[in-house]
Amino acid sequence: MEDVYVTGLGIVSPLGHDTPAFWEALVQGISGVGPVTRFETDWLAAHIAAEIRDFPKPSPFLTPEEAQNPFAGEWLILSAGREALKQAGLLTEKKQSSKPDLEIILGSNQGDFVPQLEKRVRALETTEASAIRRAMVPMMLSESAFHELLLKLARRLNAGGVECILSNACSTGAYAISLAAERIRQGKTEAVLCGGVEILSEVVYAGFSCLRALAPACCQPFDLHRQGIVFGEAAAAFMLESKSSVLARGAQPLAKIAGWGWSSDAHHLSAPHPEGRGMALALQRALKLSGLKPGQIDCLVAHGTGTLSNDRVEAAAFLEVFGKNPPPVTAPKSMVGHSMGAASAVEALVGVKIVERGIIPPTMNFQTPDPDCPLDCVPNTARRRAVTYCQTNASSFGGNNVSIIFGPPEL
Repeated sequence: MEDVYVTGLGIVSPLGHDTPAFWEALVQGISGVGPVTRFETDWLAAHIAAEIRDFPKPSPFLTPEEAQNPFAGEWLILSAGREALKQAGLLTEKKQSSKPDLEIILGSNQGDFVPQLEKRVRALETTEASAIRRAMVPMMLSESAFHELLLKLARRLNAGGVECILSNACSTGAYAISLAAERIRQGKTEAVLCGGVEILSEVVYAGFSCLRALAPACCQPFDLHRQGIVFGEAAAAFMLESKSSVLARGAQPLAKIAGWGWSSDAHHLSAPHPEGRGMALALQRALKLSGLKPGQIDCLVAHGTGTLSNDRVEAAAFLEVFGKNPPPVTAPKSMVGHSMGAASAVEALVGVKIVERGIIPPTMNFQTPDPDCPLDCVPNTARRRAVTYCQTNASSFGGNNVSIIFGPPEL
């Protein structure tokens, strides 16, 4: 079995359009949350989100022509992917992959499909029904949420390996990363560009607002007075390589993926298992694959949605696996919001940076501890601490759970 290493990272987020900017803002506890500007929210109960501002714009990861295009998931993941390739030393002067057989595995709940559909519907509001049908059918065929986004990325990067895009709700990004790691571990490939992308959708936002699931002011994971989710958007990309590929190129990895675990609650469409069985199982399976004991984990990156039930269930899973005193927990959604299909990829990137830098970002907006969530949440101020192993946790609608462990990059 091949060991798997992270050799490059890339991100476009509400806190910055590249990894250094994102990480610096995250450590400082800066919030990317503000009023929604992408669409009207006057008729809704919620009015805030973590939007990406001023993108696309002139960037070292987009050509001038690409940067002139309207905001879309395509440009987010392209920029993040090129940043990851550049850090890995695999980006050519033409902004393509130097590995023509590069594989791509992405996660996204909607790609660019829903936002494009929303734009078409608005443009056709006064058009007769038959014309709407004629316009919608080719759009739905040519601008699919999945294959169209994946094809554009592969074509621009000249990546001719296996291509796959997943939709597995909020754990999608972590699924993409761990599936890529699994392919490398089994010797099926030596290099995969993977991650997740999601942009803010009016339809999804309105649906969750009508369900009263969105917070009115801020996201407060694990706080007694938390009031719900704050939506966000992001693209996060990982360049993963086998140990043999890293050694052959003389590359300098950022971290090793020590283990990963998957599970299903098999319980409910939207609610997690009340005892956290599925989450605990994914955490335990990642530990088993890594060969590590729970006491060797120095930090946890939580799913941390800021909802009453999810936070309590996640805390219960941490206590089940790590005992009465789990390692410190950070919840990035308190600053970057919940970017759905990209969220767990963003949190995985945070896990790599924690191992690399020895700093645990804070859980912001934490004021009153919840007795049902007895965790060290690194409240409001970043903490310097030597972190050898960091474990991430992701869960989602449908009861899909994923955990990934990142460790030191020794070869």
